[in-house]
Amino acid sequence: MAQHTITLACVGSCYTDADNRYTNYPSSIVKTGQNPTTMTGTVKRYTGYAKFNDSTLPIRKKVTNITLKYYVSSVNYYNDWARINIGSTDSDVNLSMLTFDATKGYGYSSTKSRTFYNGATIPAFYEDTLNVLAAKVVSFAAESNEHYFEIAGYGSANPPMLTVIYEDVPPDQPTPLAPIGNFISNNTTIKFSWNYNSSVGGTQKSFNLLWSTNGTTWTTVSQTTSNNYHDMPANTLPSGNIYWKVKTYNEYDEASPESDISTFYAIGSPAIPNIVSVTSGTARPTVLWTSSNQQIYQLQILRNSNIVFDTENVASISTKLHKVSEFLEDGDYTAQVRVKNEYDLWSGWGSTNFTITTTKPAKPTLVLVKKSYNITAISNIADNSYLLLYRSEYHKNNYICIKKTANNEIADYAIESNKKYKYFIRCVNSNEAYNDSNILDIYSPAIQNPVMLSVLDCNNVFVVKHNLGDKPNKSITKNLINTTNYFTGRKYSVTEFSEFEYNQIYLTFWVDLEADFLNLNSIINLKNIILYKDSRRKMFAKITGYAAIENVIGYTVNLTIDAVDYKEEVEV
Repeated sequence: MAQHTITLACVGSCYTDADNRYTNYPSSIVKTGQNPTTMTGTVKRYTGYAKFNDSTLPIRKKVTNITLKYYVSSVNYYNDWARINIGSTDSDVNLSMLTFDATKGYGYSSTKSRTFYNGATIPAFYEDTLNVLAAKVVSFAAESNEHYFEIAGYGSANPPMLTVIYEDVPPDQPTPLAPIGNFISNNTTIKFSWNYNSSVGGTQKSFNLLWSTNGTTWTTVSQTTSNNYHDMPANTLPSGNIYWKVKTYNEYDEASPESDISTFYAIGSPAIPNIVSVTSGTARPTVLWTSSNQQIYQLQILRNSNIVFDTENVASISTKLHKVSEFLEDGDYTAQVRVKNEYDLWSGWGSTNFTITTTKPAKPTLVLVKKSYNITAISNIADNSYLLLYRSEYHKNNYICIKKTANNEIADYAIESNKKYKYFIRCVNSNEAYNDSNILDIYSPAIQNPVMLSVLDCNNVFVVKHNLGDKPNKSITKNLINTTNYFTGRKYSVTEFSEFEYNQIYLTFWVDLEADFLNLNSIINLKNIILYKDSRRKMFAKITGYAAIENVIGYTVNLTIDAVDYKEEVEV
């Protein structure tokens, strides 16, 4: 470390007198000891002081040596020798307040002594290295009453001075604080922080923050600030391991050693997907894209900034194309897709504009016919096309596609008793261009007796007709699934309800014809979803068995029907 030398000038001097203990004598001559020439017959002793200006000494430096240079103009020897003791203090002493009584007449703790022998060169300059590393005021005290010295003070031609040798003290190695050893999203600001360390105190003037993806090639961020942190803007760092270290500077631009290297893992968003193509000439285009780090994707189709199709979140690592399931009208659209990576971070949207232009099939006709257990829709169909039947409750527009077929007649059994519905048919050609029929409404047939049929074979309907001369017996059970817990300190239980429920219908009825009993068996043996309907409800259910008693004529049947979840809407 570099060494520097500076001289501190004397800015004041004085002496105190044992005979006038409370008096201070500012003087350009610093006296110490007893002058036998002027003080014959009395014991009188002086103590001298000199003050130095240390404001020019830079702060937070390491002082290695202080040398006092002083001019001795007169010495009185005793037995051919005289000794002077030099003391010092680093306190900011007001010289005018010094008195013999206050300092006990001996000055400050001795840091250096010099012995003069009779015949020494006087007057002359002398230099002594003080055994201290800080001094503002020095004191001169004779060894005994018989010794006497006069030293040139402030205002004289040869005032004393202090020569200070000091070294630069750069900051110590900083201590990294954060981020260390964790996962950090680089989609947000990342705060780097550290402790500024210095053996001599002070504050940081500037820093160099260095980061790297491999620990070899470093990118440096430099700022002049006392802040022991840096806010890295979002999306600055790449994904992966990030190595970082910091170097700090003090007010003299002296640099610390670099800190130890710390690491963390930056979690970045995936790159924005690139849409490669959107198929043309169809109302249901397929969007193809390329992406990286895809775990989930979301595709949206917009028209005039309004979302007309949304896949929501689709979990897939490899699928990078999606066919739009909605039928889109001719016109201009925007396709946009984004992907999410394994750290649950979304990319930005990749987008492209496209236009749908199709050659539509002829407008289909629609006739609705009410039958015993269904509503039948009748239409026409062109070559290389299929029909989609859409149904909604009359007072709503909650259309769902319930059938996809190449037949001209479509039967809808999944309707409630005596309820008004509305329908339309969509004709789709080989290019998936489409045209819709007019919307028609109709009341469903009224159900007198409960019926059951498999969704796999809707034409095979079992009707519950009799119960030994009475109406079929029906009981209904409903349970809300819940958990009951007991806790210390509570007298009664605590119940938590789930989203699930259990619905069951228990039927007792009589089947008089063997053919009907066999028909019931055939429906159950399909081991599939059962559509149950009566005058009040429809229910998709399962039947796992029954209990039957053979009578002379027919069977008495006990049957349990359990409601199940079933998606009625057809995927197109």
